[in-house]
Order: sequence, then structure tokens, then C-alpha cells
Amino acid sequence: MAKQVNAVGYQAIQKGSSSFGAIQKYPDVNLPGTALGAFALNDTAIMLIEVKGQTQTLGQKQNGMFKQTVTVPVYEILKSLADGSIENVDTKVYDDIPKSANSIRKPVHGFEEDDLF
Repeated sequence: MAKQVNAVGYQAIQKGSSSFGAIQKYPDVNLPGTALGAFALNDTAIMLIEVKGQTQTLGQKQNGMFKQTVTVPVYEILKSLADGSIENVDTKVYDDIPKSANSIRKPVHGFEEDDLF
């Protein structure tokens, strides 16, 4: 279900001439001490939407686009859950989302290079 939820969100902001061009997914990690990790342990479909920028530094047009970055996918996900269409979403869409070049490290004090996931 998590792949389907993320696929719906991804597809929602890829429609038309979208300005949302840097969509990536984090590598698979097991971090049960985080909120997302704890939810995932309970088989909850999760999605993290991180956006770049601060609303107080954006102009009116950019601020509106910034809000749509979150509003559009969340609306489409809720709609697909409500009408049941989420069940028919191809998980390959999620698998094809480009992976982030950023790495996620184990949350420990002083880590070595091999602590990378």
C-alpha cells in the first residue's frame, strides 16, 4: 500500500507542465526510532513530502506553487483511498521514481563511512 500511496502522489504532481521536477525517493532504510519508521513497523502506508525553501522568502507565485507541492498529492491520495482506486495503482510507478543521491546515516554519535546504508 505504501508504494501505491507514493505512486499516486508522484503521478498527481507529474500532470501537465508541472514545475515539480526534482522528485526523488530516499533509499530503503530501517530507522524504527523515527516517526516514519515506527509507522512503517505497524504496516502503515507512509509518505514523506519534503519541500525546499522557506515560505517567508518566496514571492506570491512561488508561495502558491510551494503549497501545491503538498496539497496536490495529498488530495489525490485521499481521493484514491476514498473511491478505492488505490487498489489498482501499479507499484512499478513507485519503483521507477528516481532515487535520491543523498544518503541517510544511522542516527548514532560518531559514525564511520561503512555506517552508510
